[in-house]
Amino acid sequence: MSSNDSLQALCRLLLADPKLTSQPGWSRLALIFRVSSDHFSAEGFSFDSDQRSRPISPSPGSGVEDAFRRLQKAMRAEHPQDRAWLSCLLQISIDGRAALAVEYVVDGRWRWNPRDPRALARELAEGNPFAAEPSAAERGASPPRRAS
Repeated sequence: MSSNDSLQALCRLLLADPKLTSQPGWSRLALIFRVSSDHFSAEGFSFDSDQRSRPISPSPGSGVEDAFRRLQKAMRAEHPQDRAWLSCLLQISIDGRAALAVEYVVDGRWRWNPRDPRALARELAEGNPFAAEPSAAERGASPPRRAS
């Protein structure tokens, strides 16, 4: 499976998880993944169109870890010269667009700051890869409905 196919499969799995998409009016998910041979974590925020955030993490047993490791394996197979990355930020819009950023060097990137727990949410709100496009409300359209 290609990395693009693996990424699409991971995004579909995440969008189908009601624990991630339960914020009323959500427009974007921003999930930070950390992985090594013996560790996996996934956490982040759900943002509404006004960039109000809510902490999220995938449902236990949802298959996200396996899907994520398939993505990482596919990326390594396609780019064997690259070193393994330490973390990644996956952002998904309500209409299924995805933006992936990986971190190869700084292990502390995208980390919670216990002295300012909202700092990461503010950083991710400002780093919205879909912000250049007007929201559904700004376009005068209704946002897409989630399948039930």
